Amino acid sequence: MYELAEKDYRFGLGALLVKVTNVLAEMVFDNEPWWEVDAIVKAVPNGVGPGQERRLYIRAACLRNARRGGVQGG
Repeated sequence: MYELAEKDYRFGLGALLVKVTNVLAEMVFDNEPWWEVDAIVKAVPNGVGPGQERRLYIRAACLRNARRGGVQGG
C-alpha cells in the first residue's frame, strides 16, 4: 500500500491510500516518469470500506521511494 499526496498522482484532489493491482505503462508528464496503474483506492484520512477500483497515473519516484523505504506495494 502507498499513501500518496495529491501532487503524486493524476488526476484528483486530496491524499489517497493506494494498492496497485496492475502496472499498465510508463508515461512522461513534464519530462518526469509516471506509471499508469490500476489500483484499489481509498481517500485519506477517512479511508473506510473496501476502496474503489481506479486507473491512476502515479509519479514513478513515489513508487521507487516507497520500495526503498521498506513499504511493499501492489
